[in-house]
Amino acid sequence: MNELLVSKYKNNVLAKRSKVFLSSLLDYFLIVIVSFMLFIIVTNPVISVLPSFKENINNLNDTTLKLYQIVSETRLQTFDEEHNSFISIDTDARKYVTTLLKTSLYVRGMDLPSINQEEEQIDIKDTFLNTDNNNYPNDNLSYYFYTFKSNNESLNNYVYSDIDYSNNKEDYLYLEALDFDNELFNDYFISIEEFNNINIDNDFKSSLTRFNILSEDYQSYLISYLIYNEDNESLVSIYNNLATSYKNAIQIFINEVETNFTPYLETNDSFNYYYNYYVLTYIIALLITYLITFIVFIIIIPLGIKDNRTIGLKVLKLGICRSDELEPSLFNIVIKDILLFILYFNSILFTLFFVNLLPISVFPLFNSHFSLIQVVIFSLLSLILSYIYLIFSKNHQVLSLFSSNLVIKNSEEFENIKESSDGRD
Repeated sequence: MNELLVSKYKNNVLAKRSKVFLSSLLDYFLIVIVSFMLFIIVTNPVISVLPSFKENINNLNDTTLKLYQIVSETRLQTFDEEHNSFISIDTDARKYVTTLLKTSLYVRGMDLPSINQEEEQIDIKDTFLNTDNNNYPNDNLSYYFYTFKSNNESLNNYVYSDIDYSNNKEDYLYLEALDFDNELFNDYFISIEEFNNINIDNDFKSSLTRFNILSEDYQSYLISYLIYNEDNESLVSIYNNLATSYKNAIQIFINEVETNFTPYLETNDSFNYYYNYYVLTYIIALLITYLITFIVFIIIIPLGIKDNRTIGLKVLKLGICRSDELEPSLFNIVIKDILLFILYFNSILFTLFFVNLLPISVFPLFNSHFSLIQVVIFSLLSLILSYIYLIFSKNHQVLSLFSSNLVIKNSEEFENIKESSDGRD
């Protein structure tokens, strides 16, 4: 059995905590920088030209566009073709409230006021009045609820909370989804009697409800807010109540589409499949990039420098040995490197951030309950804990050194030369 040799650093003093910290930090940031550059220069370009990856990206783009088209067909969200994305629900909500105001003015025979005092005649197409001979208001919610649902078998169900609204759909849309039955909205809309006395074409009137026409007071309030840009607290509250009501109703029906609409579910399954492939490709690429960089700086370079010294130790003129002053065994080195692999793993966070890949970091790893960002956070917290341990460690050890029974010594300071120095801060 071979006995371990006494370390050549036996008579050297322990390195100061500050030097142990700096050497570790230097190795860490070398891995950060080189792994980032390796990913940008080599890994990412290689991934991009792989036929399987390119095909997957095309499929992912196609299914994404198909999902957009499906949701757009429901009219629950407005698709902006110029920017190839959905308009925000806040924007749609403002349009809904503005149309509500225009409808209220139109049925009263009034024009739309403007800041420059020149009133603008309201076009019937800008109101809830439906000119397509359909028996419902001309708005996104009504189109989905009355037409889209009834024309699609997987959605053609008006049972909500065990109540069948098939014969009184209006009640669910306005009193439940939009929650206009809430006492908050008691004075927002005209009464049933006022609605019956409105003097407009009966063909158009049949497509409206009283919840499509504001009371005169709230019509004035919204003119002040939307047209004259007055923003006192009460006006803002009135607008927000209506906008929030619209957004909540939209979300109810979006959830319905995402849960029950067969074409959406099938397309979404395809999207998830292609997106999973995309995410896993990048995660594997990041892991390989980190692994290569780690092996080079923590294993190969120390073998080249000899004495198991990393670049950080070499630059700061430090050496490594066992705490019993023997040469490190292979077992000691392996344990140290395994711990360092975990502690330095969070270095990929920089690549994730600067290459705009953070969204994939929340994706479950290999069908597990863990995501990449959870592993990164665990690694980062472990590294911080390691440096905290260094502050209190008698032998000036970080966790990787403590676990492997190793210590760092100053290669140029000897106990027999400076007896008064014990290597402590």
